[in-house]
Formats: sequence, structure tokens, C-alpha cells
Amino acid sequence: MNKKINDILGYFLQNNKFSQKEIQYYDLIKMAYVADWIFAYIDSVDFSGLKWKFDDYGPKQNEVSNILSLKAEFNLVVRYNDFNEKDLMVSLSDDFQYQVEFSEREREIMDFVIDIAHKKIEDSTSFDNHVFETYPVIAFSGSDEEYSLKDVSLKLQPMANL
Repeated sequence: MNKKINDILGYFLQNNKFSQKEIQYYDLIKMAYVADWIFAYIDSVDFSGLKWKFDDYGPKQNEVSNILSLKAEFNLVVRYNDFNEKDLMVSLSDDFQYQVEFSEREREIMDFVIDIAHKKIEDSTSFDNHVFETYPVIAFSGSDEEYSLKDVSLKLQPMANL
């Protein structure tokens, strides 16, 4: 499994601004997507090395789901939200160890993603809306293909010069 995505997820959980140090399962996946999206569009870099699929519920990535479900470093707990609906929450286990050294730029962008997610969720504005407004989700929703966000950004670069 991808060591880098394992550590990206761990970084988000370890450095998030929520008091309980846990993040809703789908929000964590969306945070990984937003980090990939930022790197692809600003730096033309394939940050995680993942290929994403998009459907009506947002970005999907089987490897991320497998890491969260199967790795001992991540704890999954069902909690009930304010509307008495079940939320699957993710937290880090005590034995989590980083396997990848992040650069200052990588930490800067991941911290920015944490700030975006925290502000949107805390202000009761939808982090989902922020994610759904990104070009890949709009353009490729419902496709069975997987897309590298770097490849998508390279296709759009000629359009940026118009």
C-alpha cells in the first residue's frame, strides 16, 4: 500500500483542529483529494500518486478506503451526530509512525487543507460544496475511469493562457 497516502491521512488526523482528534471518514478522503488537487493545479505535481474516480458523492479512491479500513494505525468508530445520524469517524492509534518525510511545502499545503476543512465544517458551510466545485468533480462525475489530477491539470494548462 502507498506509504505516502498513509502518512498524508495520518498527518491530517494528527494535526487537525477538532478537539476530539478525529475526522469524519468521508471528510478525510475529501481532504486527501483537496491536497492532491492543490498540488496538481498550483505546482503540477502528483502529490499522492493516486488516481481518483468521481461520482455524485464526490471523489473516490479505493486505496484510501482500504488503508483506513485495514491498517492498524487507524481507528474507525461509529458516532451519532446532532441529527442522530451515524457518522463513521477516523482517529489515529497510539502506534502510528510516519514512514515518509514531508517537505516544508507539503506540510504548508496540508496545513492549508486542514484550515479549509476545519473552517468550512465549523462554520456549518459545506466542505462538500467546496470539493464538488472543483473542476475534476464537475467534469468527470459518473465516469468509470480513474484520473490523475496532475494529468487533468496538464490538459487544462493550454486553456489557462486564453
